[in-house]
Amino acid sequence: MKIIIQYCKITNNKEKLNFMKYFLLLSLLLSNLCVSAQQSGSVTPKQNFPKAGNENNYVYIPPKGLLIPESAKVQVIYINKRYVIKKILLKKDNENYEFSLKAPDSTQVFIVSIIDGDGKMLDNNSDQGYVSLLFDINNKIFPLTDAITAELLNGIAASFFKLKVSLNDILLLYENEFKINESAKEKYYNNYLLLLYKDKKDEAKPLLVEYAKSLLQTADELKWFNASNIYRVLKMNDEQQKVIERIKISFPNGQIAMQSAYNDLRLAKEPEQKVAKMDSFYTRFRDTTSSIRDNLYNIIITAYAEKKDWVNFYKYSALVSDQNKLNNLYNSVAWKLSGESFEKPGEELETAKNISAQSLIAVKNIISNKAKYDTYYMFFDQEFEEGMNKTYAMYADTYALILFKLKNYDSAFYYESFAIKNIENPSADELERYSVYAEKSKGEKFIKSFLEEQIAKGKWTPNMGEQLKAIYEKLNLPVNDYNELVAKSSEILKEKLAREIKEKMQNYKATDFSLKNLTGENISLSSLKGKVVIVDFWATWCGPCKASFPAMQMLLNKYKDINDVIFVFVDTWENKEPAKMKDEAEQFINDNKYSFVVVLDEKDKTVTDYKVQGIPTKFVIDKIGNVKYISIGFNGKNEDLIDELTNMIESAKKL
Repeated sequence: MKIIIQYCKITNNKEKLNFMKYFLLLSLLLSNLCVSAQQSGSVTPKQNFPKAGNENNYVYIPPKGLLIPESAKVQVIYINKRYVIKKILLKKDNENYEFSLKAPDSTQVFIVSIIDGDGKMLDNNSDQGYVSLLFDINNKIFPLTDAITAELLNGIAASFFKLKVSLNDILLLYENEFKINESAKEKYYNNYLLLLYKDKKDEAKPLLVEYAKSLLQTADELKWFNASNIYRVLKMNDEQQKVIERIKISFPNGQIAMQSAYNDLRLAKEPEQKVAKMDSFYTRFRDTTSSIRDNLYNIIITAYAEKKDWVNFYKYSALVSDQNKLNNLYNSVAWKLSGESFEKPGEELETAKNISAQSLIAVKNIISNKAKYDTYYMFFDQEFEEGMNKTYAMYADTYALILFKLKNYDSAFYYESFAIKNIENPSADELERYSVYAEKSKGEKFIKSFLEEQIAKGKWTPNMGEQLKAIYEKLNLPVNDYNELVAKSSEILKEKLAREIKEKMQNYKATDFSLKNLTGENISLSSLKGKVVIVDFWATWCGPCKASFPAMQMLLNKYKDINDVIFVFVDTWENKEPAKMKDEAEQFINDNKYSFVVVLDEKDKTVTDYKVQGIPTKFVIDKIGNVKYISIGFNGKNEDLIDELTNMIESAKKL
């Protein structure tokens, strides 16, 4: 087992010896724990029993040979009613480093990784994470610590900290929890069995079926719904449908009926229809909690915004109780009206300005009333004030674009300046907007050095390059200096991309597969030996997958005449009958005129074999069948995906 739970202070205290006995059961590694931590890195508390709710101090020792920059931070993730991520400054102390953490008094365990100033991962304990325990006032480990650790390692920590903890290790944590605390099964057994099914289908299936039957023996709608979900995962579609129908009959005004009515309201075409359905919703379900009301109001407000019916837009806006949710809606409406870029002129800009301004005023009001709001509006990875300032910065970017199009250049520059200072790692588009506003407000000389700095760092758009070139010409500066700057920037970008690609390089044997394509022919990885194969895992329900497909089509067109490169798109995680899965995939591909080779992972075996955690995920496999690169997710920018995969493909071709 590779999970290292950091606790290396050994004393003769009898209470701590009792803790060690427990710890042996928890980690299966206690006898080698301190040695292992020294061979890699370690995160060790300075207090003997770091308490939840207290300010605790920790020593971080990096793995041998790892250079830690001054800008390095500690990323910490834990569960406190919800997932929380904190970023903490790492302080140098001789050869080691220290940080402090005060987690809420209900926190049992947290996981640590080390990042640089730009958020790039430096150390995640060889993909295992640094797991550290917290204790109650009696120096005892909290109940459910093992299960919560398993939830973190299998969930958000795996995603954010790029962890690759084996399923077997995570399953052992659950199993250990169930041995210690049988009642933990009530909350975690479902998750455990579904994870076991990913790892050992034959062993897990009868257990899942038995568990589903036990859930159906209760009178709890949620448990029945969980049973239907188990049948869905097992592809027992008849049983799943029977349970759904049983729920509809037994709970006519239950959660599933409520969700169905909610979706019906959402899909209504006209705002007036949505209002009528909302009134019917309240009458039927008698649920008028603020969260339900706000969700329904937001649907109606958005519908009136699309109709440009501002009277009703403001009428229903006044009824929303969650101000932060309303602010987000205001910003979305204002951003759409702004045209969302320089290229589109925008519409009803004065209205857009007023709506955007209201979102800014409201956020300022929330910030100035911290005592009232800081427990209500919590942020995923920031403190309340920091999170609200970043929210304000995002809305200020919208407001600035509207002001610019209204020719209020000084005000546009003022708000965009705030946005750039408070948005973490502003995008090239945001930097471009700042550059345009700054030149209009402050002149060419003011913005010249900023543009030169951004181009030198490689964070610029073609429009920013053209802007600086025009400034050089206007100020009669040597054009050769500009050309040299751009040439150096291009080299820096190439070197940076090459480094990033090199850092992502893998080298392990790809699992063979044999799957049917949309015409019923079998396509296997082994039959493609001698070619670089790009395997793209996707699903028809996956928004980011589908959003990435225009870029993938462009990439496919780029390599269509190159015989030793082939793309295979694996449709997976559909949870449908094979015939329906094929028909819907085929219709989607045909409707969008994609020339993809699509194969159907009907039993989700291939996606499991490749240990895919989320989609879209792409594997670049070299000519002898080794995985060389993995590309996960899609950031919404076609050019970034094309550049990344092009470099991966070209690198794989050379190997």
